[in-house]
Amino acid sequence: MRPMKHARYWLQRLFDLSPLMLIIAVVGSLISAFTLSIYGFIRVLQLVWSVITEHEFSDRQEDHLSIEFIGLIDIFLIAVILLIVALGLYQLFIGPTKLPTWLRIHNLDELKHKIVGVLCVILGVDFVSKVTEWTGGRDIFYLGAAIALVLLALVLLLKTVDSSIKEEIMLERDEREGATPPQVTSD
Repeated sequence: MRPMKHARYWLQRLFDLSPLMLIIAVVGSLISAFTLSIYGFIRVLQLVWSVITEHEFSDRQEDHLSIEFIGLIDIFLIAVILLIVALGLYQLFIGPTKLPTWLRIHNLDELKHKIVGVLCVILGVDFVSKVTEWTGGRDIFYLGAAIALVLLALVLLLKTVDSSIKEEIMLERDEREGATPPQVTSD
């Protein structure tokens, strides 16, 4: 076997195995999502149990519980991101699923859009959690400014992804209708 044919043969074998790699990514994301969800649920149960057993109903306990539950929202949102990644990769590379319309993903831009949207919420929740723990000083301003910059960048990314998704939808519609896409001319 010539070296080029040999290399092509092994490269083709690697490409044949690539769906297996994606299955590993899907299963890993699913296991991670389930693990975080179960962990978060157990933490919720622990917090509820501590309220029942300690019988402490004070402003301090209320603040503590609020901070803890806000932190748990972060855990559940990260679990949601992992689930969306698993579902999206499965739909894009392995096969269709029976999901609600809002969870169907047709391309990588849609998957990125969903992930970035949840990341924005996580950053907001994380900032609120930090504000509830804040004891004074300028550090909260710097944290808020940093999160605001990241959120601004993510919103700009969302706008770019949105326009890319709209363009792809229009191209798909044109293909279905048999129309040719408009030609771009430069003057």
